Amino acid sequence: MASVALLEKIKQQGDLVRKLKAEKAPKEKAFKFGSLDTEEELKALDNYFLDQSYVDNFNFSGYDLCLLKYFQTKSLNFENQTNLLRWQKHTECLSSDNGLSKQKEATIKNVLEHFAKSIKAQNHSVTNYQNLDEEIAKLKALKLELGDEG
Repeated sequence: MASVALLEKIKQQGDLVRKLKAEKAPKEKAFKFGSLDTEEELKALDNYFLDQSYVDNFNFSGYDLCLLKYFQTKSLNFENQTNLLRWQKHTECLSSDNGLSKQKEATIKNVLEHFAKSIKAQNHSVTNYQNLDEEIAKLKALKLELGDEG
């Protein structure tokens, strides 16, 4: 018969694994944008423009012009967001001779929808998720040990 101590270890390890699984967020959770003026939103955009030249990846588009106009109405200062500031200055230079007048004009809603598809929410509890596989392996080892005793 299995020892009480081993059964207690299995119970505790199982509880830990269930807790870690319950805390685990979906891998493809989209970032939620609102007014585009919160520190979190600006940080997400700054991170986006670290790897992307324009709103639509590497293609200058009406999205860029729309976002630029939106930010100009908000009078935001991007001194702490170097990538966003670079995008803004570059877009301002291109906006004078954009050649996009024949395209359908984008709305801020279109821009936000594009970002929602492109920017994923940052996972703030990564350390717990990295341990999940280790804890599952420990649980399996304990159950295997229980099988050997039985």
